[in-house]
Amino acid sequence: MFRKHLSSNLFFLYIFGKLVEEDEGNFALWLSYILTGVGANLVSWLVLPRNTVSVGASGAVFGLFTISVLVKMSWDWRKILELLILGQFVIEKVMEAAQASTSLSGRGGHTLSCYERLL
Repeated sequence: MFRKHLSSNLFFLYIFGKLVEEDEGNFALWLSYILTGVGANLVSWLVLPRNTVSVGASGAVFGLFTISVLVKMSWDWRKILELLILGQFVIEKVMEAAQASTSLSGRGGHTLSCYERLL
């Protein structure tokens, strides 16, 4: 499972990192990667139970995906509405996956309630 997760992170880092680098440059790529990674780990720290450690690059890779979508997007109201709907769907799926992973480790229910408090 670890190898699959690592290889998918590397693959998507290459794909989305290349898109961001082509549009925004090398410095913006690294800055985006670091800021979205720190932000994602901060959100994980806020949402997950205190006895859970969550450090990794998945949030940074997802941040690069988000930036690559935003950079390629034309800004009319239909596109913004589509982005909001897609974003809500993605957040729901991420929270379901987090809920499932905490349920497997005996901490079920806490993650979703923390997320709901943030809203």
